[in-house]
Amino acid sequence: MSKTIGVLGGMGPEATILMMSRLLAATPASDDADHIPLLVDSNTQVPSRIAHLIEKTGEDPTPALVAMAQRLAAGGAAFLAMPCNTAHSYYPAIAGSVQVPVLNMVELTADAVVRTSPKGRSASSPRPQSRSPACSPAPFQRVAAMSSIRSTVTLS
Repeated sequence: MSKTIGVLGGMGPEATILMMSRLLAATPASDDADHIPLLVDSNTQVPSRIAHLIEKTGEDPTPALVAMAQRLAAGGAAFLAMPCNTAHSYYPAIAGSVQVPVLNMVELTADAVVRTSPKGRSASSPRPQSRSPACSPAPFQRVAAMSSIRSTVTLS
């Protein structure tokens, strides 16, 4: 039996759907029962992380995020994932509130960069120019997180 993934979602809803879609595509399955079980808390009412972190005007989203994590863990999730980059600013409180592992997309990305680029780039190296304004760390973080999810989930 596969481990159940708990997803703290809804921040934004499209990121949650994209993560679920990528997980579905990456899962070798010949039948519905072969797919990885998901518990998704798609809470679009979590207070704005931007308003709280950057603008310093918004309500603290920590209580909502902690409640989501606790619901997912109580519902049987073996570990949790969060497709929202900004919500990772609250990672310590979220991870500290549950007894199941919480994947950290930012740390997973850094680990993936170190593994794939062992020599790295020194601080004095010229910064590579982006070829596209659409380039951002988010897709790389999602790829690293998906890779970790695949290696964490035991398919039977």
